[in-house]
Amino acid sequence: MNKYIKLVKNISIFAVGTFTSKLLVFLLTPFYTSLLSPDQFGVVNLIVDTSNLIIPVATICITDAVIRFGLDRAVNKTEVFTNGLLVIFAGFGVMLLLMPALLQNDIIAEFPVLIYLFVLCSGLNSLCLQFIRARGLVKLFAYSGIQNTAIMVIANILMLGVFHLGIYGYVLSIIIADFLSAIFLFWIAGLRKYVRFKHINKELLRAMVVFSLPLIPTALFWWINTLSDKYVITYMLENGKYINGLYSAAHKLPTFITMIAGVIMQAWNISAITEDNAKDKKRFYKNVFGSFSAVIFMGASFVIIMTKIVTRILVAESYYESWQFVPILMLATVFTCFSSFLASIYMVAKKNKVSMLTIFAGAAVNIALNLILVPLYGGLGAATGTFISCMLVFILRVITTKQFIRFNMQIPKLTLNTVILIFQAVVMILEVRYWIYLEIVFFVLIVIINAGTLLNGLKSFVSIRRGK
Repeated sequence: MNKYIKLVKNISIFAVGTFTSKLLVFLLTPFYTSLLSPDQFGVVNLIVDTSNLIIPVATICITDAVIRFGLDRAVNKTEVFTNGLLVIFAGFGVMLLLMPALLQNDIIAEFPVLIYLFVLCSGLNSLCLQFIRARGLVKLFAYSGIQNTAIMVIANILMLGVFHLGIYGYVLSIIIADFLSAIFLFWIAGLRKYVRFKHINKELLRAMVVFSLPLIPTALFWWINTLSDKYVITYMLENGKYINGLYSAAHKLPTFITMIAGVIMQAWNISAITEDNAKDKKRFYKNVFGSFSAVIFMGASFVIIMTKIVTRILVAESYYESWQFVPILMLATVFTCFSSFLASIYMVAKKNKVSMLTIFAGAAVNIALNLILVPLYGGLGAATGTFISCMLVFILRVITTKQFIRFNMQIPKLTLNTVILIFQAVVMILEVRYWIYLEIVFFVLIVIINAGTLLNGLKSFVSIRRGK
């Protein structure tokens, strides 16, 4: 199958699963914000973010090694899955032993069982998902996402709407969904036949661990980029919990773009690894990144225009002022998406240490800017710090990935798009006179600049399809 057709086919399958599941969560936001106060919503997000901060340490990011080595035709699939399961169980055991030390953190001390179960179930579900993706079971992967969300939605309705369990109910819903999804995948995909603890391939295990270890600080630094915002807001502002609740709600709109990027990246990572030896690899990267960036820029511009309207519909009245954080967070999301695309280059080349260093620089800058800007500008200061740090990571990755592959990223066009988006964000936040007309003009400019790239990509796909 032609690599472009395979990529588009995988994107289509992942899109069905992702958009269906994310749409359900998106539509439930008014339900959450009506039953949880901004303070409670802020605490919920801190619990989830803290758990996600622990996951890469407890699992040593072994699930990334599972997808990378699982896609390698020369590697035994049973050995890959067994090694992944072994590492995860060992990590959970270590985490349990370290729990007394972890309890020194205020958030963990108040919700230790919730956080441990969250990490355990999420890790197991992620392992099963990445392994079936490595096996090429993309339809099952997509279906599992829908199933997971459906279970979580039902559990949320029961625990929040019927039993009124508040913070505990929200987090337990996620735990239950991940646990049942992992059990389902283990059974339906026959993963038990890939578990052979008596035949551990120590050399492969060592290679997987070496691949994964640099991803721990990488994952931690990405979470620091978002988690540090919320901690600084919570502890440095007088009404920190309230502002953090608004800031957390504001992240819901940029998630729409993250969702689109995630669908493309799930398919792209498979193509990047399996097509690593293709003769026209540089052209392949250029074409895919061109279309990817066009979609992200146009989507981001549209979301900024719709910020006030969607916020009014999406959240309860007490959260409405969260709209002011969205435009800057949207800019940060754009560069996070681009950085994720370039991360595939490090994955293919197995050079995750370089990826780690770029994230370290971004996280350090983000923390420094948070400490400076949050006391002065509150949530807008946190969003600005995140945007600058995400853009820095992208710039560093543009520079460092050239040693592995050089392809035309059309930097002038990227720069022009970015400048227009910045103007669009500033106009929206300041609500300058006739802002809505200016926003429309900016959006039209973004479309004009990027539509040609998308059309060329579509024509190429159609011509390949017809020539098949």
